[in-house]
Amino acid sequence: MAFVIIPEFRVKDDKVEAFKELMVKHSRNSVTKEEGCLGFDCCQDQSDPTRFVLYESYVNEAALDVHRASDHFAWYNDQAKDMVIPGDDGRLPQKITFYNRTASGTDGA
Repeated sequence: MAFVIIPEFRVKDDKVEAFKELMVKHSRNSVTKEEGCLGFDCCQDQSDPTRFVLYESYVNEAALDVHRASDHFAWYNDQAKDMVIPGDDGRLPQKITFYNRTASGTDGA
C-alpha cells in the first residue's frame, strides 16, 4: 500500500512562474533520485493561479522520511521559502494531508 501526501501552497503573485520552474526541477529530482518516490505531481488551481497542490506518492512513510532528509529537498526548501506564503503555523505548506492509497487504476495498489 502506497503512502500519499498532499501539501497545499499559496504562492506570492510575483513568484508564480518561478515557483512553477522550481517545481519542475524538484519533482524531477524526487522521482529520479529517490527509489521510494512513486510519483510527484504539481497542480495549479485553474481559478486561482497562486494556489498549488502537490500529489506525492511513496512506497511507504519511511520513503517520505528519506525524501525530507535529501539534499534536493533542502535545496527546494531554501528556494521556495521566499516564494510561498507560509501557513498559520509558519510552515511552507498552508495545509498538508496524509493518505494511505487503497486502490490505483495503474497497479492495483
